[in-house]
Amino acid sequence: MLQTMAASDKNLLLDKIAIACNRATHLHALCSRLGQVESAAAAARRRERLQLEANHLLGNYYAHWNGDLREARQLLDAANKTLDGYLQDIENRIDLAESIAKAGVVLDGAIGIAAKLAG
Repeated sequence: MLQTMAASDKNLLLDKIAIACNRATHLHALCSRLGQVESAAAAARRRERLQLEANHLLGNYYAHWNGDLREARQLLDAANKTLDGYLQDIENRIDLAESIAKAGVVLDGAIGIAAKLAG
């Protein structure tokens, strides 16, 4: 269902994308600290892509954004919550490789949500 998004709705979604960017930065820092060079580089690329999508949305702030506001908000909330869990697992070195890989998949999903909003 497409709907017109008010400025406050767009701000809320941008905030949630910013939270995902912060999680990507955290993942990058953790991977760097743990010597996971390739994973750190992948996290940095994902963070840059999220920032690119956020900047695209900001550039088109007054244009129509695509998608269902409630669904996008729920998906971004779920992604951020899931990322928090994986980041905690990584900090505690629980299933390190698997947790890093799964966090990357969740970040890819957040990128997809942001890209879909931008159309």
